[in-house]
Amino acid sequence: MNSKIILLLSLIFLGLVGCNSLGTKEELVARIGSEKIYLSDVELPQKFAQVDKKSARFAEIFNEVVFNEGMAAFARTSYPGISAIADADVKRMNDRYLTMIYQQFHVMEMLGFKESDVKKFYEANRDSFPLDSFETFNDIRGKVAQKLYLKTNADSLKRFIEMKLPEFTQPAQAELYFYRSRARKDFAKIESAILAKTPLDSINGANRVTLYEKTEHELLDRMEIKPFIFGDSAIPVNVPPKTLVVPLSLGDTVFYTIQIISRKEAVEPVLEDHLEEIHRQFVELYKQDMIRESYNRLKEKYAIVEPPIDDSHLKEYYNSHIDLYKTLPGYSVYHIEHTDSTLLNKEVLSQVFSLADFKKKAIEFNQNPFTKEKEGLVGHIKESHTLPYGIGLIPQLFNEFKDKPAGTISSVIKAPNTGKYHVFYLDKIVASEQKSFERVRSHILNVFASDISLELDSSTVLLTSNGKPVVTEKDLRILHNEIPVNQRSAFTRSKLMNFLSQWAVYALEAKSLDLDKSWEYKAFVRQTRRDIINQLFRDSLKVKEEFTEEKLKAAYQEVGQIIFPNAPFEEIRPLLKTYLKTPENILKREYYFNEEAYQSFANFDAARGMIFRNISSIEEKNQWKRLEKEMWSKYKVTVFNPTMPPLKTILSSDSLILQAENDYNRRKLNEARANYDLVRSIYPDNEVVFKKATFEIATIDNELENYTDAESEYRVFYKLWPNDPDAEKALFSRAFVLSENLKRDSLALPLFKEFISKYPKSELKESVDWLIKNIESNGKLAQELVEKISQSETTDSIGSVSNQKEEKKAE
Repeated sequence: MNSKIILLLSLIFLGLVGCNSLGTKEELVARIGSEKIYLSDVELPQKFAQVDKKSARFAEIFNEVVFNEGMAAFARTSYPGISAIADADVKRMNDRYLTMIYQQFHVMEMLGFKESDVKKFYEANRDSFPLDSFETFNDIRGKVAQKLYLKTNADSLKRFIEMKLPEFTQPAQAELYFYRSRARKDFAKIESAILAKTPLDSINGANRVTLYEKTEHELLDRMEIKPFIFGDSAIPVNVPPKTLVVPLSLGDTVFYTIQIISRKEAVEPVLEDHLEEIHRQFVELYKQDMIRESYNRLKEKYAIVEPPIDDSHLKEYYNSHIDLYKTLPGYSVYHIEHTDSTLLNKEVLSQVFSLADFKKKAIEFNQNPFTKEKEGLVGHIKESHTLPYGIGLIPQLFNEFKDKPAGTISSVIKAPNTGKYHVFYLDKIVASEQKSFERVRSHILNVFASDISLELDSSTVLLTSNGKPVVTEKDLRILHNEIPVNQRSAFTRSKLMNFLSQWAVYALEAKSLDLDKSWEYKAFVRQTRRDIINQLFRDSLKVKEEFTEEKLKAAYQEVGQIIFPNAPFEEIRPLLKTYLKTPENILKREYYFNEEAYQSFANFDAARGMIFRNISSIEEKNQWKRLEKEMWSKYKVTVFNPTMPPLKTILSSDSLILQAENDYNRRKLNEARANYDLVRSIYPDNEVVFKKATFEIATIDNELENYTDAESEYRVFYKLWPNDPDAEKALFSRAFVLSENLKRDSLALPLFKEFISKYPKSELKESVDWLIKNIESNGKLAQELVEKISQSETTDSIGSVSNQKEEKKAE
């Protein structure tokens, strides 16, 4: 099974997002072959998508559900045993499904209420929850639960409203000019200018702002100013400006000249205007609290315990890694520290011959206050460790003492961190010692928590509930193996245990609430089972033996290194199978559509590998679509619910082309193009329909003004079918688009000349001749033609005016 799909399911427990739930009825809405599709199968993904039943997305969902069920049925007939594999996967991931149902529906939608309580509240308050003809209780269950929660917690809600409503107060507003100055003479000039009715916008340095009472601004941040903008001392509107003095530190002063232009008083909020938002916030706070607290609360409820790893496992690891748990070898040393290296050389290195001599010199010259009183004793030091007493790291010291006997005196060494100079005396060599198990036990536990490769016996119990096992080492290994190999390093034992613990806890709670019997759970299991079967089927197609070993190896020799450079044969077997199943028309269409991209290859056959490499992902999808076509032709679909959207099935090529033609005639060009593209994807070996679809797509692209694609599609048509009756039009259209729409005359000219050569009797010959001459004249013919038309229109206009004057004279 696809590892990405499984990983997504594995991490689903964190998907705490709001969505509405469904109803409890298992209404049969459709059947494909002998497989049943219930309303809940459609409504579950509808609620995840958060769309209503009248939307285009709901129609897509219904079609997807029917298609997925049909493909699952097709897979079961094509792959014996696939159902048993899927059932095993579903069983293995059951706790994850229950976690999702508990969190998404019971917590996020139902707010912890039982569905029966919500339904009872709905029945008593039907008038408050009107439904249209498409809706049922399923569509509004979340809204009903919220109303029930608000009613149940009326007292708390009242206090919450009292606290939150003032936050919706519309603050007082003032529009004003202000001028900031450090000099008294400047603000006097500003006041005079304002009083003289000088336009304030023309005063250099004046600032016009709109302030709200609770916003941050330099004026509102100063207590000397704010009361004059908002408050009892506020400056009235359009009165002479007022200058305020604001003292700064160090005796400095700044002057603010202010004039109020307009003012709006604060507006008290009306509860009815904000009640819906306050209710939403009240409910959201409850949801967040449930999310934060539910796990710990449920762990306590179900007495969840993670037994410690048995010491026998830890000791086994200790014994097999015994060399890791030894103390580092080191030295017992004395030192003399000084800022003068010359002094150390003269007074120490040249005069010291014993430890007693060294100690005397340390008492006399050592400048380190911590070691001076101890006759220079530093004590036990270890390689790669920082030396105590402020000495710091001195790597050179260990190099000097390596393989040297006790009594060795170092050279004068400068400490990198402090810049001070040292001389060391090697008193003793300290050998490494074995650390006891008890001393390193906690470290080994940490190793087990971080290193998932350290396996325990598969039956080892890792988690219990009320003393009963709920998670074992086997469960941990299964989860670990689901994660893609290149991502496993990010998932430690402790992280995986956190996943398993949460799933186990929420699954226990879900079962206690009978959520494992709910329609949501049943629909979700059916949906994931279909998805698993279809993914298994997709994966099986990659390993299905459809070609001989000789043919696969021949394909590998032909295109293998281009498809996936340096990849071994076995690694790209699935891609080679896809390549061998790719029809020639698909490869040739890509080659001619993107001809410029393959110019480095001598011809189409030489470019095969690169062509397939560029379209391999698209072709894999196309081959799945061809299986879908087989599925629709094999199974009959019956829809029982008349409110369900129409099905879009892939039937014959004729029906698809007819639909495309109808779309085109109704000017639904994008829909027409999509159907023609589907024809090419599904029926590439049908030369007639592939050819027609290509020409029509080129025409539609031209009409949609997708000129680059149109030119490429016309090229595909002409290159693949040069003798077709429509080849003449394709060649002309391509050249015309290049010249007129893409302004690439250098490419259009040889195509127009090719057209004259191949179709000398064409009705378009005269037009093509003119276009050739126009290109060769650098567009002068077209310019002259425009000028003649313009002059003709001017003459006609003058003549018309003259005629009108003559008619008036005659009257």
